Amino acid sequence: MSSQSPVAPPQGKPEDKRALWSWALYDWANSAFFTIILTFVFAQYFSVSVVQDEVKGTAAWGNIVGIAGVFIAILAPILGAIADQSGRRKPWFISFTLLCVVSCAMLWTVTPEQNQFWNAALWVGLGTLGAEFAFIFYNSMLPDLASPARTGRWSGWAWGLGYTGGVLSLIVALYGFIEADANLFDLNRDNAEHVRATFVLVAVWYLVFALPAFIFVPDRPSTGLGLAAATRAGFRQLKESIANVRQYKDIVRFLIARMLYTDGLATIFTFGGVYAAGTFNMGSTEVLQFAIALNVTAGLGALGFAWVDDALGGRNTILLSLVGLGCSAL
Repeated sequence: MSSQSPVAPPQGKPEDKRALWSWALYDWANSAFFTIILTFVFAQYFSVSVVQDEVKGTAAWGNIVGIAGVFIAILAPILGAIADQSGRRKPWFISFTLLCVVSCAMLWTVTPEQNQFWNAALWVGLGTLGAEFAFIFYNSMLPDLASPARTGRWSGWAWGLGYTGGVLSLIVALYGFIEADANLFDLNRDNAEHVRATFVLVAVWYLVFALPAFIFVPDRPSTGLGLAAATRAGFRQLKESIANVRQYKDIVRFLIARMLYTDGLATIFTFGGVYAAGTFNMGSTEVLQFAIALNVTAGLGALGFAWVDDALGGRNTILLSLVGLGCSAL
């Protein structure tokens, strides 16, 4: 079998449950970054304590995330094409995960001062790139692990685990560091060490719970191409795909629709904490309580819709979810 072909277990063959649960647990690991760093705690800290102006802070936060998004949009197809040519996924997956882990740990150095703006922008930008690129390779592994009939189910279970991990990481951050009577490590609150410690928490959480995926999820075999050769072949593949784009009209329409859909969701997720702090004047404790409530309901939805996906298909599940999201905004 070619290394470019799917290697999902054929119908009737037992799935490797250890590999699948290790794969799903990565969503648990990864979610701490998106909840604590990208959406709630660091986003609010950046706006209120670093920029020290909620309006300018919100605008600056949007610019940072937007610039990172542009890099992701440009580089993701290139990296995907190179990975297709090299065959292996895990070296990319592990490297980008570690980039995010290191970036989260470095956010400890962002003290509550305006001159920390570029320090904050650098590390949160690199962390976003690492998390998003790692997730691209993470998602590409599922078809090789689950049978086609159960792909939607495992995807939903992983999302549910992700939200559960997000809730628990928020609870640890809230009651271990943020709450007024929380003082696990005798941190200096005047210098926001109790808030900054949650960024280190994310780094440790992410790394520890990603280890099973690093160890137990199998990789595709190498094609034998070195990095330089795979890069050249990847660019040729990408160039050919662009030149023949008219042959892939359905895929192009899907990618455009997905871009708009993902952009809308990213706006909601990215500005949740900043909006709560700036518009409703929520403090750190209230923002975390708000985040915990959101993640609990989202996790229940992800777990429940795992079966809906397999029964109705991905497109109908998304449409049903969008109707629910629209109704909630009325």
